[in-house]
Amino acid sequence: MEWESRLNRVRVATHDGDFDLHWEEREELLALLRGTPDAKGAIDRFMAVRATRPVELTDEQKVIVVSAVEAAWGASEALHELRYVISEELDVAAA
Repeated sequence: MEWESRLNRVRVATHDGDFDLHWEEREELLALLRGTPDAKGAIDRFMAVRATRPVELTDEQKVIVVSAVEAAWGASEALHELRYVISEELDVAAA
């Protein structure tokens, strides 16, 4: 069922649309963020998410997510894809 599939994912809002992460990838990202200074706001956003609404991060929180994934050895491919999408978004915003 489609609704069951949606319950196993979390969406992250980006300028290009929502980026889907499986729940396990969300948990992996939260573990990375817990070891990152100043990540409480981003952690709170991911903890509060429900299946029907995407996680909306501030630009500062996006920088923290990018930094946490870049610093992680062996992070999943999905997290590296999210890092790339967010990095591109931040580059465009800075231009």
